[in-house]
Amino acid sequence: MNRRHFLAAGAAAGLGLRRTGLAQAESETTATRSNPIAVATYSFWRFKDGLKLPIEKCIDLAADMGFAGVDVL
Repeated sequence: MNRRHFLAAGAAAGLGLRRTGLAQAESETTATRSNPIAVATYSFWRFKDGLKLPIEKCIDLAADMGFAGVDVL
């Protein structure tokens, strides 16, 4: 849910309005999309010797989590 939808839903709730079919369909579509942000490989680092993940594994894990991109550090 983006800020525009959040504010529209909050305003509608405050006014006691029902959501339209279009707004409901948009929110259902948004919920099934991937995470539109990237994650840094730093998030997958393990700080013990021998436990470092290769970049390829970090990219695969980010894809499994639904991130749209990877920031390689």
